[in-house]
Amino acid sequence: MAHARQRAAARAIVGLVAALMLPGTPVHAAPSEAAAAADTVRDFYERVERMTRLDSCAERAAFLESAVDSTYDIPNYLRESLRGHWQELAGEDVDALQRGLRHLIATTYAANFASPEDLSVRIGDAAYEDRYRRSVGVLIQQSGKEVAQRRYLLHRTDDGGDWKVINLFFPRGGNELVHRARYNEENLRWGGFDALREYLRAEASRFGADC
Repeated sequence: MAHARQRAAARAIVGLVAALMLPGTPVHAAPSEAAAAADTVRDFYERVERMTRLDSCAERAAFLESAVDSTYDIPNYLRESLRGHWQELAGEDVDALQRGLRHLIATTYAANFASPEDLSVRIGDAAYEDRYRRSVGVLIQQSGKEVAQRRYLLHRTDDGGDWKVINLFFPRGGNELVHRARYNEENLRWGGFDALREYLRAEASRFGADC
């Protein structure tokens, strides 16, 4: 039962198909900041489109991992989803979990975007969330039909640094970090950081098998 819940949650957690775009707010950011945040998402989906031309799921995931790393703030994802457990991590655990999370995200995109045929991605303007954060909506269509809508939350990695994704909102409330924290806690309680590493590896393998 627990494994079934984990498998069902994995797709929602990564938020590839089920996550719908939330209503935007007016853009109050300086035009250059809004454009930079939207460009982060736009550049990522350009890499996703190029990825679809590769034959195997393993090739697509490997190609996309560097794009995931430059688009997502993986250390922030891990830190926020581990909550208090973050301070218990040794350096090798941090590296292993970051690699596992990066690979899972890349493999999930590789599994869900397997063909470039009639793929259309529209990137919205960046909406102002607060001084340090912007959100960007994405509409994905294939063969003229809507496949998914998403809203990515981004922040600046440092003063004047790059905009990176730190969360993904779900259609009826809730967000990826809340869901990820819940399943991280379940795995940590069951078997510690070894169990969490194995969970990330197993989920990536399962998505890879679905390609």
